[in-house]
Amino acid sequence: MEAVKISEVIKLTGEELADKLWADVHEKVPVDRSDSEYRSWKQSLPKLIKVVNDAGLGNLMLAAEYKLPTGGRIDAMLLGYSAAEHTPLAVIVEIKQWSKEKIAIKDRGFTVIHVQNDGQGYPSIHPICQTNEYIKYMNRNHGSVLDGSLSVTACQYLFNFDATYKEELFEGDFEKYRHDQDKMFCMGEEGRFHEFLKHLFSAEEKDCFEAVSVLFEDNYRITDLDMEVFKDITNRPESIRLIEDQINCMECVNMSIDRLLAGTLDRKQMFIVTGAAGTGKTIVGFKLISDYCQAVRERRLNTEYKCAYTLPRSRTIKAVLDGIGGGLQTVFLNNLKDSFELLVVDEAHRVTDFDRKKGGTGHILNQANIVVVLQDDNQRVLGNEIGTLDNYRRFAKENGFTVQIFGLKLQKRAGFGGYVDHIDRLIYGGEAISCPKDNGLQIQVCETLKDMETAVSERHQSENSIKYYASYCWEWKSRNDSNAVDISITEGDYTFQKQWNPYTAEEQFRWYTDSIDKVGCIYTAQGLGYDYIALIWWDDLRWDCTQNKWIVNLDKVTRFDSQLRSTIRNHSVNYDYLMKNIYRVLLTRAKKGIYIWFKDQDTKKHFEEVVLPGNA
Repeated sequence: MEAVKISEVIKLTGEELADKLWADVHEKVPVDRSDSEYRSWKQSLPKLIKVVNDAGLGNLMLAAEYKLPTGGRIDAMLLGYSAAEHTPLAVIVEIKQWSKEKIAIKDRGFTVIHVQNDGQGYPSIHPICQTNEYIKYMNRNHGSVLDGSLSVTACQYLFNFDATYKEELFEGDFEKYRHDQDKMFCMGEEGRFHEFLKHLFSAEEKDCFEAVSVLFEDNYRITDLDMEVFKDITNRPESIRLIEDQINCMECVNMSIDRLLAGTLDRKQMFIVTGAAGTGKTIVGFKLISDYCQAVRERRLNTEYKCAYTLPRSRTIKAVLDGIGGGLQTVFLNNLKDSFELLVVDEAHRVTDFDRKKGGTGHILNQANIVVVLQDDNQRVLGNEIGTLDNYRRFAKENGFTVQIFGLKLQKRAGFGGYVDHIDRLIYGGEAISCPKDNGLQIQVCETLKDMETAVSERHQSENSIKYYASYCWEWKSRNDSNAVDISITEGDYTFQKQWNPYTAEEQFRWYTDSIDKVGCIYTAQGLGYDYIALIWWDDLRWDCTQNKWIVNLDKVTRFDSQLRSTIRNHSVNYDYLMKNIYRVLLTRAKKGIYIWFKDQDTKKHFEEVVLPGNA
């Protein structure tokens, strides 16, 4: 919500405050006073406003539900001038309605705080961890904070939590937050909260517009989170910028790693991290390996690292990750022989068995103390891929794992826009819910293949992160004949001709690094991202406007794709769903822009109506 002055909003009731905030956050959606979020605002905001006003700081501005570019929201920010330097200052306030009776610090072996709310339980990370990460994010990304125009600090207000029991919030796994406990204020500590705020802020009656201006009018400097950061994960781990949903997951896994290394982990742990392309699953996996290695170095005299970063299959991703380097080497899951303390399985939707016999996937998973599964049901593209969320959850339950599931929703590709949500609506149907109207990346529908090839060549003069992709509808002749042309499409007097991507790992890494002379297929697409993609949309998946549904021409693919053909033949599978997944994967490789050419005009029209801004 836009910033408001404390001395003005102190006059409003909780309901009036919540009504105002609802209108700002939910725009035209009618007020729902039974909504849990609404009721939370109604109870918590008046409490904070009263504390600030009673401290004699009615001059401060309040920004509630401050939205970060990542999609997360900060409960409240107090804006004014610092008492010491009279420069703009922002104080982040994490507000919790927790009471002592409604939280459990440790439950079922999880190292998180479990909160009971309206009969529903949910896990939460420690509030000090939340505010610390907000500060880190702003310090690294907000322009005014980076240039020193705005200072940022934080505190936490647990207005229903009896201060008598506050010590419990800093015991055991949460001892690490004790050095910041003076910034946490519970019920009965309002006087101390007053003094804290008065020490930070000037009470002079002057307009705090400058503090508001530098917060809201400057831009965030978002950095790409993709394959290029892997070298930094080992060389400069502090430089890796994680955001809210990734941080929540990392915090819980790292607490289990701490317990493992301390010898207090009493059950095997499985963390299932789900998310669409571009939500940063791979970054989480690599960063966890790095964090584990750092923890081993700090805790043990020897540096025996019992961890592995694995892939079920994907020679291309392995070639890229190994080629980029940084000291973290990937291995194929079913090649593992030893047991591990930490096992990360990327592209985990691609596993083909959960066999508990030696050498089987189930056996390998069972040998680890902590397993982190990175998967997406909608990226399964072969009939024998069974790494679904439900299957992992079932396996964990049957094999004595404690399970936690984290869904990564925020897009780290495509400028945090709504592109992937719109693509999911296009491919799978339904309505796009609560996603940005802006796609977040440039989309250029090309009328001809000549237009697309010209656009790609021009872009390649300034960008080397650009690739052609297509579904597997042409024979791979060049695998055995380096001079053969694989893809040949004639439009009028123009013929588009390319080979498929190379076969060997060394050649694939060179192709990944910089090449527009070849076309990638689905098997070199998964897990990789580029600044720009040029997609040839063939008629193996086309939209029938008369029937208002997708038509799958499977034979156009399976005549050349022996993997898909055999797995469909040998497994009971919905091949329409697999074909949709293939196109979803191909459509979600770009970070900045995508060029698309359609063979079928009805498909093109449907894409434009659903995906392009202003047409939906």
